[in-house]
Amino acid sequence: MKYLFLSLILLVVGCSKPATINGKWLLNFKIQAHDLPVIISLNEPYNGVITGELLNSSEKIELNGTYQSNKFLIDIGTAYAKLAGTLLDDGTVRGEWIRTLKKDFVIPFTGSKTQLNSILGNSENQQNLINMSGKWKVSLGADRFGLGVFKQVGSHVTGSILTETGDFRFLNGVIEKNKLSLYGFDGTFSNIFNLVVQNNNMQGMHYSGKKFQQKISATKDDSFELTNPNTLTVLKEGHEFLDLPKMKSLLGEEINLKSDKYLGKVKVVQIFGSWCPNCMDETMFFVEWRKMNQILLNDVEFIVLAWENFESIEQATKALRKYKVKLQMDYPIILMDYKSTKTVLDSIPFQKMISFPTTVFLGKDNKIEKIHTGFAGQATGPYFDLFVKEFEQTLVDLVKK
Repeated sequence: MKYLFLSLILLVVGCSKPATINGKWLLNFKIQAHDLPVIISLNEPYNGVITGELLNSSEKIELNGTYQSNKFLIDIGTAYAKLAGTLLDDGTVRGEWIRTLKKDFVIPFTGSKTQLNSILGNSENQQNLINMSGKWKVSLGADRFGLGVFKQVGSHVTGSILTETGDFRFLNGVIEKNKLSLYGFDGTFSNIFNLVVQNNNMQGMHYSGKKFQQKISATKDDSFELTNPNTLTVLKEGHEFLDLPKMKSLLGEEINLKSDKYLGKVKVVQIFGSWCPNCMDETMFFVEWRKMNQILLNDVEFIVLAWENFESIEQATKALRKYKVKLQMDYPIILMDYKSTKTVLDSIPFQKMISFPTTVFLGKDNKIEKIHTGFAGQATGPYFDLFVKEFEQTLVDLVKK
């Protein structure tokens, strides 16, 4: 009997399927000794190429990379970031999250196969007496405030925190008794909020990346609003028009605001960096808006002015071209600076510059009609909807003017 039992064990082991990389994975990143759960879905590799998606709350971020000899190297969307790791014999994965533009930025992760579609399991079906839905005035330290916009279903909490320079993108979490945990990961941002909620107040810690940590507090306040983003950036006195020199786009097209192509049309000028996640969100909106508004687009031109941070102009150009292809941008990008040697103020007549992105609306005669600071992305719910409405109305009014 002993030998029969041993033979059965060997048969089970010998017939077990080898580990495969395709499927859904629950990864766990170590952010300053705190766990950040992330779900990715990987397709069957083909000729050494692997694709998939990173699920960050309700958004799906494209993954593309290589897979050879149980080792993978995967680019995360448009972020300057990679997942590098190994599929182990026990069917788990181990690796590192690497931000390629950050020196020595390497954070370990482990992972195992999962059937979950969300890092929070079935929390939507678990009730909680505390209601996080609504607006929160969030203290981010040093007299800096944010506007938390959250929605709760069961114990599942989603939303974001909007500041005067942009938002924290998609946050996804769960409230258990009076403890709220919020998570977000997109390859650039890595956010963990551990908060205690009591009597419409909450306080706790925010962790991000290798070192950043900050005490935060918040109060539920449906009347709180941030400063109007259309008033935050002002022009230098006596500078009403944007007068840029003749420049060339990434594709070699000459861009001259005084040429026949641009005079007589409204212009949307993005002040942009490919390293900026909120710039990515704004660009995705612009690309989609252009597809849906072909008639109005006959009277509107879009231009990107990019400030980058690379060692060479070749590296910056390569990164911007990759960005342009991935986001299907069908309008020109102009590289203004590749190594942080020039500031926006060297080219644009602002008194000060506080945010990437900033969007400048030019009239038909190149007069600066409006400046919008920051971007409220889709994760901010009604504030994204408000931005869309105001954006479209601004263009309609300027076209008619």
